[in-house]
Amino acid sequence: MGMITSRYQSGKESSATYWRRRFLALVCGLAIFAVLAWAVSGALGGVHVVSPAANVARSGHHPRQGGTAPG
Repeated sequence: MGMITSRYQSGKESSATYWRRRFLALVCGLAIFAVLAWAVSGALGGVHVVSPAANVARSGHHPRQGGTAPG
């Protein structure tokens, strides 16, 4: 057997190293899940945010042009 196999059989791996690896695996898994969810939501259309300026243009209400107030 190789050197790598004998290292794991000796049991010298500390508890801190074990939990550090588990935490890293959890963070990587969550990051992959977040990227996949973001990609799928973008492909399906996702949420469309409409700016207030776009709402004014759609409603047909245009401010008066000319700069003089009625009198």
